[in-house]
Amino acid sequence: MGTASSSQSHGGIITLPSSRVQATVSKPAHETTEGALVLCDGPAEVFNSPQMRRVADAMAAKGNLLVFVLDMSSSLSTEKVEASTQTTLILEEAVHELRKQGARRIGLCGFGMAADVVISVAVQQRVGDFAAAAVVGPTSGADPSALTGLKIPLVLVLAGRDDELPKQNAADMVLGLSAAPVSSRVRSYRDQRRGFVDKEATPAGGAAISDIVDWFRVHLPPLENWRVGTQSPSIYCHSGCASAFTNLTSLRATACYCVLLRATACYCVLLRAAACYCVLLHATACYCVLLFLLLRRQAAGTAAQ
Repeated sequence: MGTASSSQSHGGIITLPSSRVQATVSKPAHETTEGALVLCDGPAEVFNSPQMRRVADAMAAKGNLLVFVLDMSSSLSTEKVEASTQTTLILEEAVHELRKQGARRIGLCGFGMAADVVISVAVQQRVGDFAAAAVVGPTSGADPSALTGLKIPLVLVLAGRDDELPKQNAADMVLGLSAAPVSSRVRSYRDQRRGFVDKEATPAGGAAISDIVDWFRVHLPPLENWRVGTQSPSIYCHSGCASAFTNLTSLRATACYCVLLRATACYCVLLRAAACYCVLLHATACYCVLLFLLLRRQAAGTAAQ
C-alpha cells in the first residue's frame, strides 16, 4: 500500500492490495484519530477529481477523520442501485485497510448513484463494520420504503431543486426515515441543485459538509475536540423548507393522531349502529304493543257477540 506525506491534508493515492482498486487518502491535521470515513462517488464520475478531493480534505480537516475516496467506477453499475458482491468486497477491504491504520469506527458516505448503494448497504448490512452512513443526492432508483429497515444511523442530504429526484420520491424517503428503528436525520437545502456539495465550492456545499461531519461526530468515537450532538431523529432545512420536509418527530405524532382519529371514527360508527339497533328494538316493542291491543280488541268484540 502506498504512503504519502503526513504534512498535507491530501495524502495521495493508494491501491487496495486484493481488489487493486485505487483510493485517495485525506488525512486529518492530528495524526492520532480513531474515526475514519469511506467516500464513494457515482460510476460516471472521474476518480480523483479536484472537487471530490476538496470534499474529502474538508471532511478530514473538520472532523479529524481519515478519509478514503474509493474509485468505484469498475464496480458500480449505472443501472443497479444494490451493492453487488464486488462492491461489498471492495468496501470490506477498505475497512480492513483503515483498521490497520488505527480506525476504530468507520462511516460510509455516498454521492449520487453511490448514495443509492450506501442505502442498500445500510439496510442489508452486508458490510457490518460501518457505524453510520450519509447519503447525498440519491437518485430516483433508490427504494424509499427500504429506509424503514435501516441497520445503522443515516443522514440524508437533499437539494431542493434536484431535477433527478422527484419531490414525491424525496418526501417518501423522509417518511421512510421517520419509521426507521435507528437514528436518522434529513438536511434539505431548498435553493440548491444536484451536485452542490461535491461539484461546486459554494457556501451551501460547505454547510452541508459541516452537517455530514457533525453527523459522524455523533456516531463515530468522539475525540477531545468533538462536540456532543443529538442522536434523536430530526430534520433541518436551510433557507426555508418545502412542506414535504417536516419534522420527523411531528410526522410520527401526526401518524399517531391519525390512528386515534380513525379509532374514534370506528367507535362513532359502532355507537351509531348500536343506536340504530336500539331504535329497531323500540319499534319492535311498539309493534308488539299495537298487535297486543288489536288482538285484545278483536277478542273483546268476539266475546260481546
